Amino acid sequence: MNKYASLSDGIDLHFRPSDGIFKLPRATFLLGTVKGEQQRRLINAATRADTLEQLAPWLLQPSLSGIKQTHFERIHPQNMGGEYLPNLRLNEIEIARISIQSTTGDVTSVFCKTTARGFSYRVVDEYNGECLMGQSTRTSKHPLSLGELLTFFLGAWNLEDVLEAHEFDVEAAQDFVTASSLYYPDFAKSIQAQIHNWQSEATAADDDEEADDAY
Repeated sequence: MNKYASLSDGIDLHFRPSDGIFKLPRATFLLGTVKGEQQRRLINAATRADTLEQLAPWLLQPSLSGIKQTHFERIHPQNMGGEYLPNLRLNEIEIARISIQSTTGDVTSVFCKTTARGFSYRVVDEYNGECLMGQSTRTSKHPLSLGELLTFFLGAWNLEDVLEAHEFDVEAAQDFVTASSLYYPDFAKSIQAQIHNWQSEATAADDDEEADDAY
């Protein structure tokens, strides 16, 4: 039984992208190669407005460098978010990410590439792996299902520990976390549902502890 089976019935944990995951429209594939969170938001907004060609060329690069990066970061520290992820390897794209509303907008991502035997995945952070705790690489014959992706991602990077460290309530935790994926439509919803489940369990445990103390 999948450990995330308790998520909302509206979330399809069995969903998996087709084997042709890399054969996507230019704008979609472009977003899968850009590291900066704010760049991605600008590209996504321009794509919806059909104004992608009007964006400055440097905003479409996989990562910023030199004076462009310095300028962007000086506007606001959160513009750093995603910029310090490792560079994509040959034929690699990002398939999912979680960004948090920390001072520098830290991002953790799952990168994927095709191999002779299927697909190869790695979870990466902006601190050379220092924030990763579990297995951060794996392979599969076919693209991972949503449930498999959740198990892999949250097994390598413990989001629950991040939230517990800040002692958030449900609403604050939801606002603190932004999940996105170009390939898994329910990924963001599943992360929000999991945060709700964690917080509900924590609240129930606190209530039980208070009841025990009353006796």
